[in-house]
Amino acid sequence: SVSPKPIKAPGQTSVIMSGFLGGGSGGGGKAKKHKVVRHQNIERRVQEDMRRYAQQQQIKQQEQINAVSSWHARSEQGQGAKIQSAKAKKEEEQLEIANELLKQERRKRLKALLTAEAKQHLRELNDMGYTIEE
Repeated sequence: SVSPKPIKAPGQTSVIMSGFLGGGSGGGGKAKKHKVVRHQNIERRVQEDMRRYAQQQQIKQQEQINAVSSWHARSEQGQGAKIQSAKAKKEEEQLEIANELLKQERRKRLKALLTAEAKQHLRELNDMGYTIEE
């Protein structure tokens, strides 16, 4: 009788197939050949499953990277908005201060103008003899 000989599939450990390479019982060669084909199909399926798993892992990792980069982008946009908001608030405060100073200057000029007009009016009335000059 022929001793079983190990047959090694690519990337796998040895599988013992008896009687496949000649010898053995007559007609049993086809059954053994069918087992090798079935084994190769299983091996292809396992490799395909491993490839798909690796792809899924890569996709998950890429999604995590995308989530982190999106967060950073939103964070930078938020920081930019905060900076713009702070600048706008500071500018608004400066405009309010400038506006208040302008109002004070206008009031001072208006008071001086009205005082001058009042004095002028009193002089005119005094020249006509209606009032006594102070």
